[in-house]
Amino acid sequence: MRFKDKFYNRNLTYHKADFSFELPEYINRGRFAKAVIDPEKYLSDKINFNIDCVAAGDITSLGGYAYIKGTLTETYVLIFTRTNIAVPIKANTELRNDIALETGNKTLNLCGFSANIDTCLFEKGSYTIGIMLINKITRKKYIALSNKKLNVL
Repeated sequence: MRFKDKFYNRNLTYHKADFSFELPEYINRGRFAKAVIDPEKYLSDKINFNIDCVAAGDITSLGGYAYIKGTLTETYVLIFTRTNIAVPIKANTELRNDIALETGNKTLNLCGFSANIDTCLFEKGSYTIGIMLINKITRKKYIALSNKKLNVL
């Protein structure tokens, strides 16, 4: 006895959907799901930030703090692969009581961040590291460049 699928239609098998897509070569052969194009238009001097630690290896760990006074934000670490392309990496929120005590603002307890970057996804070279904060209410982006570099060997 032959099993018949009641939802199978022989007339539709020739019209299969093609879900493939091409990613531009400059986004590192499609290894990254997202990219920020033209990050210069989001540059802002409102961001107070510092990248405290950079530990290199196959997985590079970054830590520090970043905040804009009076706004709730999400933190991303940006890796600038070219002048007009940056790869955002979502950072984990960390508790930073020292920043809250220093500024006298208790709402800044959660301004710390940590991020792990898989350096195997990047080609050999030196990349500029930046911080992107996105306002949780308006979704407006703010970007600041740091003087730190990610060196991939």
